[in-house]
Amino acid sequence: QDVGGAVEWMKSLPPGPAQRAAADQVINAWAQERPLEAAEYVSRLLADGVPDPSVRGELISTLTVSWANTDAKAAAEWVSKLPPDEGREQAVLGLVNSWVELSPADAAKFVTTLEPGPTQNAAAGAVVGRWAASDPLTVARWVESFPEGDLKQSVQQSLVEAWAPMDPHGVVEWVQKLPEGLARDDT
Repeated sequence: QDVGGAVEWMKSLPPGPAQRAAADQVINAWAQERPLEAAEYVSRLLADGVPDPSVRGELISTLTVSWANTDAKAAAEWVSKLPPDEGREQAVLGLVNSWVELSPADAAKFVTTLEPGPTQNAAAGAVVGRWAASDPLTVARWVESFPEGDLKQSVQQSLVEAWAPMDPHGVVEWVQKLPEGLARDDT
């Protein structure tokens, strides 16, 4: 209820596991009630240079996951403004993992806006892994839209791994329809 009091209490704790756990609970509750205020607070902490990188990553991830449950698009906009570092990667993955449960197509669209690299690869794999459980054919069409390269090969493999236990015949048919070449051979 009293966010200011909760924040002061959290700050009064000695640095360490208890303070990290308190920060996680405070930011989680705050992000569910008033995510913009929570984001402003976390942004101020980041600007002030949170000393412990693990705390920084946890705060960003907690905020993003909680916010994604109420307004994933706004959370995505905030995440896109974070500096490219480990905290941003944690935020992207937390956002995508939450968003894909609510709206897989929107989560997938967000993944395509990320810069190519490890974060995009991990986020795409998370989307494929979760979305394939409910709609592997739509996921397959999404994966086919990727340009040839490491990302496409990686998500094709993730799709096969997620789809095969549920529908081995369907995944074999899909793989056989892929154009001949490295992507098909590796899948």
